[in-house]
Amino acid sequence: MNAKIFGRINHFLKSEEGRVGLKTPMVLGIATGSLLLAQAVLSPSAYAEIDECYDDYDCDPGESCERVCNGSIKNGTCDGSWVNKCIEL
Repeated sequence: MNAKIFGRINHFLKSEEGRVGLKTPMVLGIATGSLLLAQAVLSPSAYAEIDECYDDYDCDPGESCERVCNGSIKNGTCDGSWVNKCIEL
């Protein structure tokens, strides 16, 4: 009985209908896996920086890119994070 069922399944998988039935999920799985891999490789990092600029060229004319404390400064220590911002000259 098991051999007969196995034979029918084997015959179906080797037939045209069986191959088409197997190709569709396989192609869909490969396409989905490729898309997820591309998204993981090409997506920006999860770390969101607050920097407005990285150099003076990133700022408008008459402004300079400077490192400032994004918070308050207590005893010479930044209570927050240091960020680059465009500051008017």
